[in-house]
Amino acid sequence: MTAVSNDLLQQLTRLNAAEGVIVIAATNHLDQIDPAILRAGRFDRTLAVPLPDKSGVWDIMAHHLGPEVAIEASVVNGLLGKSGADLAHIARDAKARARRARTSLTAGHLHQTVADHAPPVCAKHPSRIAAHEAGHIMTAAVLDLPLPVRARITPTGGDVLRPARPSYTAEIIKKELVCLMAGRAAKQLLIGDISSGSGSGPQSDFELATAVLVAQEYQWGLGERNLIYTPMATSQWHGLSEPRRQVINHRLRAAEGKARTLLADHKDTLERATEALLNERDLNKIGIDELSNPLGSIQEPRPREPLGE
Repeated sequence: MTAVSNDLLQQLTRLNAAEGVIVIAATNHLDQIDPAILRAGRFDRTLAVPLPDKSGVWDIMAHHLGPEVAIEASVVNGLLGKSGADLAHIARDAKARARRARTSLTAGHLHQTVADHAPPVCAKHPSRIAAHEAGHIMTAAVLDLPLPVRARITPTGGDVLRPARPSYTAEIIKKELVCLMAGRAAKQLLIGDISSGSGSGPQSDFELATAVLVAQEYQWGLGERNLIYTPMATSQWHGLSEPRRQVINHRLRAAEGKARTLLADHKDTLERATEALLNERDLNKIGIDELSNPLGSIQEPRPREPLGE
């Protein structure tokens, strides 16, 4: 609301002139904040607060549970992907379970509560997710793309966080598409079948890859024909012509094939990365860099074939 933003700006201006005052704000929707509020002199620093990593999960649970019960690694792994509020709620539920049983809190109460909030999945599911995320990491290394700064697998899924790219070229687009399709290719290579994870919704691999190709043609001037600027929202993709749909599908298929070839050439490394994710469940930039270091100057097999359109 304009009136609210204007009033906040006035208050921030007053506070900025007050010596010794530090203003801290929080939001779940940074993209919806008026840029005038975020400029230097009002809020000078923006810090992203991601979901807790393994040590964060342990710290939060230990804070809420106290020293009564040991928090095992299996519990921490089962709670990855939960927010701090979720973890506090789970801790309260575990205590309530113990009170209802008229006993002290035990590891059994905690395990039962975690199972209620994060039901165990089939035994093959974590391996499938780990292979998927390892595929993204390994193709980024092979194609000399920026390595992820975080990778994790949770009971319900996984993700790989890579630095945002400021600009694209046609060649970089080809490489990025290979990296996006590598999760699907890695599952086929290591697990033997493919699941729906690559197209599981907004921000999925398929959504991101399709968005890149649509932007290439209708926004960035890097496509086959158009130099016009007509950005398309995902809600407009249904209006793409059938020939354009076929071109996009062809390019995604070509990127998947390239990813499958690259990962097959480095299958041993892919298997090590998958195993590391299965064991650690959560890798930061240091862990990913260490995982990639043994690759040395890993390059694509020579001679290089074109990435394809």
